[in-house]
Amino acid sequence: MKVHELMTPDPITLMVDDSFDLAEKFMEFAHIRHLPVVDGERVIGLVTHRDLLQASLGLLRDASRGEARERKLIVLVSEIMRPDVRTVLPDADVRSAISTMIDHKYGCLPVCDAEGHLQGIITEADFLKFTRRLLDQVDVA
Repeated sequence: MKVHELMTPDPITLMVDDSFDLAEKFMEFAHIRHLPVVDGERVIGLVTHRDLLQASLGLLRDASRGEARERKLIVLVSEIMRPDVRTVLPDADVRSAISTMIDHKYGCLPVCDAEGHLQGIITEADFLKFTRRLLDQVDVA
């Protein structure tokens, strides 16, 4: 089985000059925990729910709640994103993607073509959905 068969195509993305607030709203609205950061179509970073929580704690530590809310409007994605993102090719074997995610404790892998253009994202949730489908097929009880 190949990664492109399980991935979520065309994920919601951010740009480096988007705000912390926008990232937070995207995650809340779409019920997701990972947002690739792109320059054009090329992946240059990743913002995770954990990154937002850590940044929020930093803002709250240094400011009142109201001030922290205002700062979320001016803090840029470039300040909170992870720039060192491992990606996977769409035609990679799913087992390889699983091994990478387990070995490095990643919650997702952006799926990119050979030129680094974003094609999709594969997450722990995608694997859980697939597992549920498999279990539904074998569950005869």
